[in-house]
Amino acid sequence: MVGALLSFSLMAVSVRELLRTMGSFEILFLRSLVSFVLVLAALPRFGTESLRT
Repeated sequence: MVGALLSFSLMAVSVRELLRTMGSFEILFLRSLVSFVLVLAALPRFGTESLRT
């Protein structure tokens, strides 16, 4: 729970700071890219079972 709170807070602050120099689509692309890399890094440990809906 604390990790989620810190993650959302960090995301809000970083987006606010990045909006000064980057466009919203660029920020959205970077967020998606970072999320994709994190999912790829977690795949060997947790497998594809965690991605099922």
